[in-house]
Amino acid sequence: MAILSGRDINHTGYRHGWTLPKIGGIVRMDWPLIEYPNGGPPRLEKPPFGGVKTVPEFLLPGDPLCDPFPVDVYCLGNYVKETFLDGWMAAKAKQGFEFMRELVDDMTNSDPLKRPTMREVVPRLATIIKGLSDRKLRSPVLLVDERLSWSERFAHRVKQYIRRARGIPAIPRA
Repeated sequence: MAILSGRDINHTGYRHGWTLPKIGGIVRMDWPLIEYPNGGPPRLEKPPFGGVKTVPEFLLPGDPLCDPFPVDVYCLGNYVKETFLDGWMAAKAKQGFEFMRELVDDMTNSDPLKRPTMREVVPRLATIIKGLSDRKLRSPVLLVDERLSWSERFAHRVKQYIRRARGIPAIPRA
């Protein structure tokens, strides 16, 4: 998303809803794109785009035009908040993701002018991740009330020890 945003391309996926088909175990986010050429017209659009109904700009009376790029930042932050930090409806929060709370809170700020840009989000996240231990980065992703048995914890640690010994990073590099 940062690469697209840096090239003045907006997802606008919330306009048509998110399509998340699984392909070979990988979730693929397939959103339509809109390009705003440099020096072109102002990048303002009329909400609501659909999908995410909690975007503060969409809740303003009279549907004023809004910049879709801060909306993208909000939607991504809201996705992380609902998927990993707080949970949402039937989906429970996950353990061990509180390190992202401050960044996600900034991304979902009700004032779009106070939200970081995607170009600011990426280095902030990289800095946060650099401050985490290898053990933290290799921790299993568990629901907040989920616990591993002794044998599951042991198997996970052995698997991660082997990966570390083979030089496989905790977070794959692009």
